[in-house]
Amino acid sequence: TLPLRIPMAKGLTVKSGPLDEVSVRGNIALNQQKVLNDYLCNLGEADADALEEEYVQMSAQVDKITLKLFMQIVRTGKVERALDLIQRLHLEQSYDIAIQAADRVGHRKLSDRIEESKLQKFQP
Repeated sequence: TLPLRIPMAKGLTVKSGPLDEVSVRGNIALNQQKVLNDYLCNLGEADADALEEEYVQMSAQVDKITLKLFMQIVRTGKVERALDLIQRLHLEQSYDIAIQAADRVGHRKLSDRIEESKLQKFQP
């Protein structure tokens, strides 16, 4: 394993640096796992259903961290930053949780934008 150094900007108003870093690293690891899973499926060396189930579980863990960070950012009123974090989510249920959190804090426009992002990513 190679250590990966990612410079992370430190915000002045929100103390979310470690959580932000874990979220970014989790997304990188998840993307790498997805590529590896696709490769193993194409070679026929792994069961696609088992790999998909594992990927969904890992996505849920990464989304949980991203949602914690999202909730911190929404409470401080950083709507643009919160909308950027939405792009890191992987599961449809995570989008629903983010919509509820934005509504709870009173950011109706943000919840509408999250709904639009959800519909784009998970087309019916």
